[in-house]
Amino acid sequence: MESLQLIIKLLVVLFVTTSMASLGLTLQTREILLPWRRIKLVFTVLLINFVVVPAIAFFFTTCLSLNPIFEAGLLLLGMAAGAPFVPKLIEVARSDVALSVSLMLLQITGTIIVLPFMLPRLIPGIHTDAMQIATPLVLQLLAPLMFGLLLRHFAPSWAKHINPYVVVISQFSAVVVLIALFLANFQCMVTMLGSGALLASFCFVVVAMVMGHLTSLANRESAVVQTIATGQRNIPAALVIASTNPLPGDVVGMLMLTTFVGLIPLIGYAIYIRRHTTKPHATPGCTM
Repeated sequence: MESLQLIIKLLVVLFVTTSMASLGLTLQTREILLPWRRIKLVFTVLLINFVVVPAIAFFFTTCLSLNPIFEAGLLLLGMAAGAPFVPKLIEVARSDVALSVSLMLLQITGTIIVLPFMLPRLIPGIHTDAMQIATPLVLQLLAPLMFGLLLRHFAPSWAKHINPYVVVISQFSAVVVLIALFLANFQCMVTMLGSGALLASFCFVVVAMVMGHLTSLANRESAVVQTIATGQRNIPAALVIASTNPLPGDVVGMLMLTTFVGLIPLIGYAIYIRRHTTKPHATPGCTM
């Protein structure tokens, strides 16, 4: 079992790093940083992800009277924003990939700041270290993204040449990771089916998506990105906390359950938007 967990961790790292490197190879720095100048957008993203969504998670844990272990998992995801899976879902929706990367980086920054401060107050017995959270996020997300951006800037022909191979590795590792995580946590997730955890997970993701959508109705592209970016929580950051604190193994199961259940409305929404988009907005070079 320990060897399986190690393989899964390595596959997750492979998927995340290659996904971010691919984005860097196809985007420009100004495309990513430009949305940060929109103060209203930045404020809205921070408010919805680090005030509203955690409040939604707290509401569900209170109203549904879940097992404390499941409550911890849901609260943990509620405060972990900036999922590396978001740009892939945005590509499926044929929406603004550059904006999704920009908002993801903003969410990751907020996660690094908020998690160490809020978690000990909401989950008794848990401790967090900002460096423990920040280090893997920087190494797995920011570093490969910066590598891709620099290579595209200084050697665009090389970037164009290697990106298809990086994309293939990213897609393959994503499929393998999902299958491996499902198999490794299948028994644990089965035990949760009658506990209310399944309903809580699904409702949490759907409500988070709705709140993300409602905050940006004035701009369609921003609405699509915020809907997906708000509903998809940062499972890698949550797993870092779960693996560095004395939490029961079922917390990881709850994280996995919410991730898999949440993919149903997220992928469904992305496909719906794709089918109703007449003019693709995906950044050239980004493929699924």
